[in-house]
Amino acid sequence: MWDHRRLAVEHGAATALAALTGGVYAPAEGERVAVVLCGANADPSSL
Repeated sequence: MWDHRRLAVEHGAATALAALTGGVYAPAEGERVAVVLCGANADPSSL
């Protein structure tokens, strides 16, 4: 997320987004999916 959008996001929170954007999970027809991204515990020194 940092490299593409300059958003500091916890690694665990970014996993759900990676599954959706990487094609690992495909929502069923009519299914709504929400991904909550949080950066509260992101360490800026690792960016």
